[in-house]
Amino acid sequence: MAEDFQILRMTPVFAAGLEVTRQIADEGFIAYVVGGAVRDLILGKDPNEIDIASNAPPEVIKELFPGARRVFPFEYQVFAICGENWRVEIARMREDVKTFGRQAQVRFTDDMDKDLARRDFTINAMAVLPDRTFVDKFRGYKDLQHRTIRTIGEPATRFEQDHLRIVRAIRFAAQLDFEFAADTERAIENLVHLCADLSPAWLWREFRKGISAAGRFAELLKKYRLGQVLFGEFVDFEQISVSGIRCVFRRTRTEHLLWAFFFYDGAPDFFQRMSKVAGRMEFPRTIRKRVLHTARMIDQLRTHKNLPPRELARFLTDPQISSFLDCADCFEDLAPMVSTLRKEFPNIGRVSPPDGNTLRAQGLSGEQLGEALAQLTLEMLRGEK
Repeated sequence: MAEDFQILRMTPVFAAGLEVTRQIADEGFIAYVVGGAVRDLILGKDPNEIDIASNAPPEVIKELFPGARRVFPFEYQVFAICGENWRVEIARMREDVKTFGRQAQVRFTDDMDKDLARRDFTINAMAVLPDRTFVDKFRGYKDLQHRTIRTIGEPATRFEQDHLRIVRAIRFAAQLDFEFAADTERAIENLVHLCADLSPAWLWREFRKGISAAGRFAELLKKYRLGQVLFGEFVDFEQISVSGIRCVFRRTRTEHLLWAFFFYDGAPDFFQRMSKVAGRMEFPRTIRKRVLHTARMIDQLRTHKNLPPRELARFLTDPQISSFLDCADCFEDLAPMVSTLRKEFPNIGRVSPPDGNTLRAQGLSGEQLGEALAQLTLEMLRGEK
């Protein structure tokens, strides 16, 4: 333990979290800020979520914080308290009794050391008590200084206990731009195959965080073959372009564009394969719809010379066409097609589909009207109208 540490730099959200721990401690229970918020504060970031561990039972939490609501996973007695721009989660202190894969038998504990010991990595096991005393039983601060991801305990055992820790290790290394301790890295390389059985819900949760550092995340998924283990049936992760993904990330933060190009491997029928990836990940419905629309646009770009006029016109006047082409231009196989389109249709992104009333007044309807509108749209895109 140590006091007067740089972690004590106060932020509004951290102050809110500490106040929660004080109120619990005043009732005679243990409570401390732990995990990602402590790590991020040391790194100079300002987290908007605070995790608190406590041995206070649910009835005490509800009495102290009437607005707190029970959240998943319910059996761990986790409560959330939300402010305008912050969220505090209070979880019951626990220890693992028996665990393998994602199946854990746990019991509640009053022992802080046991609660900290069950956490995944040293950098996530630092804690701050209500009096702002800093607790670092596993030397997480040293690993932060050395930009190192290290498991608590023997790596292979820890990964066998919970396969998701491998995904989390790679996700943290991507987000923080850290490296792995040597024994942690060896265990990842030897046990990455265990991740094949992970549920879609957990994959979505981790990947959505990992894509915030898309290029590095893709690089590590490829290096440690995690991408191939998880999606090899649908996408050849050996063929994805890390440089292309980095380029896309520099050009946009639009989520559905990032997801589609993140999995692009250059093979045909990308829409069909991306549909299967979306199912494996269980994308939320609205994101899934937009990702698959982008995947279809990638297929249309690759076959645009063979598209019927009406389909080509719809493709070239899509509301996201400009940002889509900017992203597609990041990939060696797609860039020449983007260049060809922009030369042939210099008004891409500046022309909306024309109104059909004039053509209707000329007596056109049905298929004739659709074909005429498509031809007029293409002429406008070429700058001929």
